[in-house]
Amino acid sequence: MTDIVKLGDIGRFVSGGTPSRKHPEYYEGSIPWVSTPALNGGLLDESNAVQFITEDAISKSATKLISPHSLLVGLRVGVGKTGVNTVPMCTNQDIVALTDVDDTSWDIRYLSYAVQAKSAYLVSQKQGATITGITTKLLKSLNVRRLDIDMQRRYVSNLDGVKSRIDSCAIQLVKLDELVKSRFVEMFGDPIENPKGWVKKPIGEVYEVGSAKRVYARDQVSEGIPFLRLGDLTNRIQQGVESCDLYIAEELYEEYKAKGLVPDAGDILVTARGTMGLCYEVKPEDRFYFQDGMITWLHAKTESPLPVFLTSLFANGHFDEDLHEHTSGTTVKYLSIKTLSQLRLILPPLALQQEFATFVRQVDKLRVVAEKEKQTLQTLYDSLAQEYFAI
Repeated sequence: MTDIVKLGDIGRFVSGGTPSRKHPEYYEGSIPWVSTPALNGGLLDESNAVQFITEDAISKSATKLISPHSLLVGLRVGVGKTGVNTVPMCTNQDIVALTDVDDTSWDIRYLSYAVQAKSAYLVSQKQGATITGITTKLLKSLNVRRLDIDMQRRYVSNLDGVKSRIDSCAIQLVKLDELVKSRFVEMFGDPIENPKGWVKKPIGEVYEVGSAKRVYARDQVSEGIPFLRLGDLTNRIQQGVESCDLYIAEELYEEYKAKGLVPDAGDILVTARGTMGLCYEVKPEDRFYFQDGMITWLHAKTESPLPVFLTSLFANGHFDEDLHEHTSGTTVKYLSIKTLSQLRLILPPLALQQEFATFVRQVDKLRVVAEKEKQTLQTLYDSLAQEYFAI
């Protein structure tokens, strides 16, 4: 038999706070004090602390000492994110803690997973003008299915197992990216210091540097050819997600294409605002247009380097640092077409670039396998969470 219980009836909720910054001595103690970035869905200890505070800081502020094995939940930044503390700690005001939970009736990790499963609902309930968030009252009203404690632990074990495999895939993907970056430096050296003495030329000499033709609101339609804004292109680059909710008519796209105003396969699009310097290589199957001003278009010439070399060059830490040093703007930084055209890049022999491209293709095969496995595991995780916690 199972029944439904309100989260507020399972234990006591304790809010957090921030000791006064006017007293720096409050932050010279030994008691861990955490904020929402620490909420990773797992176990938290001293290593997750933002700072360490004193007992005096606790007594003279709104923060409270939370006993171990409590459930920490994000109320504002990181709404619905959770963590379980394994040591006594304090939190800021963006976190509330569910404590004094009967561990003979409830597995605290089961409750953590239950709240995570409802994170989309919690995010949808955010309110506020400048700082949005949810209330402790809303958290208290969440329904949780009461199960036998052994069944709760079985659910936690199952979800932990899948999550561990997802995390392993994510680590593998990071290592594959690091492998490509390491190989780039091994073959070509530091692209700024240029210790191998490669020829260097301004980007504007080896690419045609420009942007899209201006697309006005009157040209946007509800369906047709995707019109990528900066965020859409960033999602493609960083997450492989083809997000888009704006379009232009097929006829307008074909008109632009006939005039040479649409990128060709092998051209490079570079983000010029926000996270600047992210590169996307246009694929033969791509059919989209993009936002002018926010995205810069590098059209390849015969002497242009291979796309995989250029995208790896932009991903190099030293080149990225040099790029950001040349950005314009006081409040909102941007990478102008003129600035990008003047940036100098190394031009190693084509044969060496091709050797690097072959290496990257082999790594990409491993990346595809890891990404597919990660997606499969995420689907399994979501399915289990739905089965375990849907009410």
